Formats: sequence, structure tokens, C-alpha cells
Amino acid sequence: MTEHELSKTLINLMKGIVYKQQQPRLWQSMLNLQNTITDHLIVLGLQLIVDENEGYAYLTQQEETENNKDVPKLIAQRPLSFLVSLLCVLLRKKIAELDTGGNVDKIVITKQSIVSLMQNYLPEQNNQVKVQSQIEATIVKVIKMGFLQKIKNEANHYEIMRIIKAFVDADWLADVDKKLDVYLKNGK
Repeated sequence: MTEHELSKTLINLMKGIVYKQQQPRLWQSMLNLQNTITDHLIVLGLQLIVDENEGYAYLTQQEETENNKDVPKLIAQRPLSFLVSLLCVLLRKKIAELDTGGNVDKIVITKQSIVSLMQNYLPEQNNQVKVQSQIEATIVKVIKMGFLQKIKNEANHYEIMRIIKAFVDADWLADVDKKLDVYLKNGK
């Protein structure tokens, strides 16, 4: 292990999600240095989460305990807007549907599919251009969060990143799904 390798790995983790498929050398370096990385992160109140089966790793704030309750939070938590929350739930449902049907490595969705899915939950408006614009802005936000990735050389096609499963778990998904059903039945 070199200090350069450790620095590079830590910095990439602090910048965001590390994917096995996208950065195989960095991924392997992270696995090799996992114990050292964990030791460095503990000082900052951070925790390394690695899902080798799904091929991603990210940092999260450590759970608050008596020993670390005075440590300032390095990772900010922000509430999500309705549209961002809705899109995350719909993408997570899409993964759940396809996972039950078999082993699918890459899940691709088009912008038009996203618009169609979301319009089911949005109030009817006369200004469809405004609705389209809101949904496109939501897609950009979800891309920045790391849950969607634009597919190169394919206009309006996105890969749903499996890391969304870590943030939208099955229990939360089931709870929101019930609320969405009620929402649809009672009229938007």
C-alpha cells in the first residue's frame, strides 16, 4: 500500500459512490485497503458501506452514540422534494419488479417511461410543457444523487443504479407504496 493509493481511494469515496464496473482498479484498491480506510474514517465519524454483490461502496455518517454525539456531521442530510421522492420510489419499484423476474445486471429506463410513470401521480395540468420541465429537472437531481446515470451515446436512456436499494429499502418502499395507492384512489 502506498500513501498515494490510500489518498486516491479515500478522496474518491468522499466525492461519492464508487462502482465496481465503472472503476475496477479503484474498487480493488478500496477492497485491499478496507481496514485502513475504516480506521481513517472512524476519526471523521464516517462509515464505509460496501456491497460487493451489487458492486458499489459509499460513505455514511456513523450512528450517533454517547462517544461520538459531539462530533460534527460531515455528511449533510437534506429533505427530498415530493417529485424527487416519488421518482426514487418509482425507480426502486422498477428494480424490485425486474429482480423478481430474474437476474438482471443492468436496468435501463427511458425518459419517456419516467415521464409516464410520474404523470400517474401528478395532478392534471393544462401546461404539459411545465410538467415535462419539472420531471426533467427531477431526473437531473436524481442523477446528481447517483441513482440514475445517463447512458452514453443513447439519447434519453438512463441506467437505474442499484445503490438506490440501499437508500430506499423494501420496508420503506412497501409503506410508501400503500400511501401512493391511497393517493391514487382518493384522487390526486
